[in-house]
Amino acid sequence: MAYRASKAALNQLSRTMAAELAREDFICIVISPGWVRTEMGGNGAPLSPEQSVRAMLKVIDRLKPADNGQFLDERGKEVPW
Repeated sequence: MAYRASKAALNQLSRTMAAELAREDFICIVISPGWVRTEMGGNGAPLSPEQSVRAMLKVIDRLKPADNGQFLDERGKEVPW
């Protein structure tokens, strides 16, 4: 429960930062790395850490002011929360 609550708090913090920093041309997002083969993700996860990072960097490179405050997946699609 604490892990889930911390993720919700992170999303809200990002939204607050997005609203406050937009006037300074910051774009604040939360981005999910996807299901990654790590100790936490396990061996069945489809993404290697390197694939996840490459995908997230592509998303970051394409960010626009309209993305400010969003929660995105590693492909850049909005994740509802």
